[in-house]
Amino acid sequence: MDLNQLETFLAVAEERSFSKAALRLHRTQPAISQVIRKLEESIDEILFDRAARDGSLTAAGVLLRDYALRLLALRREANSALGELKNLERGRTLPPTNTPPCTCFRPWMPSAGSSRRSM
Repeated sequence: MDLNQLETFLAVAEERSFSKAALRLHRTQPAISQVIRKLEESIDEILFDRAARDGSLTAAGVLLRDYALRLLALRREANSALGELKNLERGRTLPPTNTPPCTCFRPWMPSAGSSRRSM
């Protein structure tokens, strides 16, 4: 199962039609059917009730729809966060150093039992 298969699955579920999903995704109806068939084979579950002819989801389809929505939302979040990082809108870059910060400040720190005046 991959995210492209899940996108196709969600399009069919939302459109309640393989043909309408194909139009939406700019693909052919046989290509959409093949993606759904491979997805069903990979998880060993039927996702659509084909006898109903209205694009109804099976119980497995309903369950997968919820997870697919969450996974695709996570992908959008990850892409957004990476874009922000790339544009330095998020996070902070520090210059590399091979000296731990505590050793840099050590000369200014009084040792135990001494006062600042004795330095």
